[in-house]
Order: sequence, then structure tokens, then C-alpha cells
Amino acid sequence: MSPAEEVLAAEGTAVKYQGAYKGGKKNGLGQIWYPNGDRYHGLWADDQKSGQGTYYYKNGDVYSGSWAGDVKSGNGTYVFAKDRSQLVGDWNNGSLTAGKWVFEDGTNYHGQFRNNKPIGKGVFYFPNGNQQEGEYVEVGDDEDEEAPKTLVWRGGAVVPATTSAKDLTRAPLPPATA
Repeated sequence: MSPAEEVLAAEGTAVKYQGAYKGGKKNGLGQIWYPNGDRYHGLWADDQKSGQGTYYYKNGDVYSGSWAGDVKSGNGTYVFAKDRSQLVGDWNNGSLTAGKWVFEDGTNYHGQFRNNKPIGKGVFYFPNGNQQEGEYVEVGDDEDEEAPKTLVWRGGAVVPATTSAKDLTRAPLPPATA
């Protein structure tokens, strides 16, 4: 094993890291494989994901973008393997806070997000050249704080889009991984 390669074993599981070290910590470009099948390839600072990098989840989901303090932070794109929809925009503390939700058919939702879900005012842009402004609101029993809330879209009239669907850029899909 080279000095730039480390295998950490804990309770019969192994984590493999291959990449740069400085001061005995992961620093610079490196790749890590986790026992659950996830892997990360990107920049490190003091043993934490920091800077640009791509995280490949075992289920096929992929996040590519900025990291700080080992969490998604800054500009990035999360692609869901199941339906190829994407969350694109500004991430803070591991969650999308503002940006767009892009669907495979070209439909886009632009607005604010909380816990990776749309919330508040936003706009849907449709591939047929129409748009709909509205608001995602949480509905439920306000008196029971523990009762689950449901996220509901309250949209206005569907009108011709103020921005061409072709002008709404779509983040590139990462190649499918085996």
C-alpha cells in the first residue's frame, strides 16, 4: 500500500481512500469508497470534503458541486437516479435552499427550498412555452405541532412564459455508473 492509500477497518467493514495527504490528513484530490457502496471523488481539506467534488450514492443518485465542512455547500446539482430529475442551485448545510427542480421532460420549477423540498413562491416553466406562478405551502393541523404537514402547490393561471423554455438551462446529466 502506498502512502497515498489508506484502508480503515472497523468491525469487519472497510473504507478505502486513495489520494493526497498533508499532515496525516486527507488534503487535496482524493477518492473514498464507503462500505455501504457510496463513493466520493473530489477535494479534501483536513479529512473533510471541501471544494468541488462528486458523491455517488449506492442507489444511483449523484451530487456534484461544492462542499464545505463535509456537507453540500455552495453551487451544486443533485440527480435522482429513479426519475432523472435534478435539484440545481445553492446548497447550505447539506440542503438545497434556492434554485430549480428540473424534470426529464423539460419542466422546471424555480424558487426557494427547505430540506430539499420547494417552499414558498415559485414558478413552473413547461416545455410547451407556458408558465404558472404559485406557492408551495404546508397544510395541516396548526394546533398539533407533531401532526404531519402536507406540501401543497397553489398555482395561479397558466399563461404564456415570460422566458423561453429553451433559455432555461438544464444542468448536464452525469453518466450512469455501474
